[in-house]
Amino acid sequence: MSKVAQPKTQRGRESRAAIVRAAAQLMYKRGVRATSVDDVLIAAGAGKSQLYHYFEAKEDLAAAVLEHQLAEVLQQQTAFR
Repeated sequence: MSKVAQPKTQRGRESRAAIVRAAAQLMYKRGVRATSVDDVLIAAGAGKSQLYHYFEAKEDLAAAVLEHQLAEVLQQQTAFR
């Protein structure tokens, strides 16, 4: 089982969120396989050390993207009630 670090500071939460948002956009457009970690880092304006602090592997990042997208869908559905 992989380990995923949770940010302890507001700045850390913002950095992690920026990485996940950038990955979500790229993975939606290109697909998971065609999206490189380097492309995500460029889009997020982050460094490799940041990414690997929060995500042990690309698969962990992809899982975080799915969680992010699910949260957005659930939030939109709740707004319609």
